[in-house]
Amino acid sequence: QPCAPGFIDGRDAILQADELLYNGDNKCIIWEAFARRGLGFSADQGTSGSRSDGTEAFDLPVSCIDTFAILKSGESVINENELINYSFTGFNNLMPLTNVEIHDTLDSRLAYIPSSADCGTVTGQNLEILIGAMDVGIDTICSLQAAPNLASPLGIDHYDGFENAQTWVATTGQGADGFGLSNANPKSIIQSWFVANAEADNTQFLTSPSFTIGANQGFSFWHDYNTESGWDGGLVEISTDGTTWIDLGENMIYNGYNGALGTSSNVDIAGRAGFTGNSNGYINTVIDVSEYDGQSVNFRFVFGSDNNTVEVGWYVDDIALVKIEEIPNVVCISSTEAVTYCDTISTFVIPDCDVYTTLFADTDGDTFGNPLDSIFSCEATLVGYSLNKLDCDDTDATIYPTADELCDGLDNDCDGDIDEICSGSLICQDVILTIPMVTQLGYVAEEVIESDAVTNMSTSFFAGDTISLENGFEVLLGDPFEAIIEPCTPD
Repeated sequence: QPCAPGFIDGRDAILQADELLYNGDNKCIIWEAFARRGLGFSADQGTSGSRSDGTEAFDLPVSCIDTFAILKSGESVINENELINYSFTGFNNLMPLTNVEIHDTLDSRLAYIPSSADCGTVTGQNLEILIGAMDVGIDTICSLQAAPNLASPLGIDHYDGFENAQTWVATTGQGADGFGLSNANPKSIIQSWFVANAEADNTQFLTSPSFTIGANQGFSFWHDYNTESGWDGGLVEISTDGTTWIDLGENMIYNGYNGALGTSSNVDIAGRAGFTGNSNGYINTVIDVSEYDGQSVNFRFVFGSDNNTVEVGWYVDDIALVKIEEIPNVVCISSTEAVTYCDTISTFVIPDCDVYTTLFADTDGDTFGNPLDSIFSCEATLVGYSLNKLDCDDTDATIYPTADELCDGLDNDCDGDIDEICSGSLICQDVILTIPMVTQLGYVAEEVIESDAVTNMSTSFFAGDTISLENGFEVLLGDPFEAIIEPCTPD
């Protein structure tokens, strides 16, 4: 069981011990004992540190009722490069049944892993188990694996590593130790936001600019916290009007709140769930905000401490709006005599992203990117994109910074000059040019060019009066070279 367990945590630990030691033979007896005391199957303990926010229930799990049913389990969240390990149990506590069948159809966004099913027959996306006769007390257990098979990689709609001009705003509710930028412990690059865990009643806020939420969108951030466990900690909220704030704890699908904050001198955080204790380094939290699709929202990080005990505090870095996919799976069991029973579970698929990279569109395929068309990616390389943003025309593959200048009326090499080495269109680079080393395709002087270089590339010298190739000047065998007296136009 977890640290600082609640009643439900303790119940589940006892059930797990029975499963490990006795193959679950006593589970229904254990369930009946807890259910009589309000800790039944659908009970909710709330936060483990509070006795007032739980919900009692007196029901039993389906497997302990005289019924015919099936239960399925699998990961609640995976990244897009991980597998889902499904398992299900069909059981009959009702009466002898005939023509019993189990059918499990995978969502089209999943791909079955060949040979992973340990029962039945798989055809395409469909698993079929023909059991036939099934006596009372008999269970059928099966497992299989599936991988995400998405139409395209999960994208990133917005990213902020807090390295440039800041659009997030730090404000104070009470106390003096607020959020500030720090280079002491960034997740990436050189800085993150940080708030200290002070020995004082302290409530601090870090509020985002407005974002318009899209379909299937999640709010992702990396954070590292070390606070007074169970008393001081961090929270995340959302607002659609900038005034009313809603805690996002129930929407967290990956690395959510890990504990409750006790009732203390700081009434702003007392009794709330939050991030508390020690994360032991940076972790990634993802929040499902798809219910706000089409709405303009602000996010807010809240940190609170009471007037006792100093710890390190909370670092926040690399926030992103990411695409997520919720993929359901339904399995059903049927027979001639009983009503068909189905069970549904859902798995969230999130981006597999530890480092965010800015990529620039390379529409013309010249390996140089368009500075006006960029995306954020979990991949350092992506077809159709470049890491650089140096292209001055992404519609023409003959135009890029290191291209040969052609006499075509275009700025092929992106240096701001057009046809600068072409006859009749020369732009002077200087009055007198002395060239100790050849590094470009052409040089244009208003009067004189002097050079004792050894050229190792195709180049052209243009001068209005004199070209002086001095002792030591060489052209490598096979490299074209031109020396032309021609007037140029001052730039």
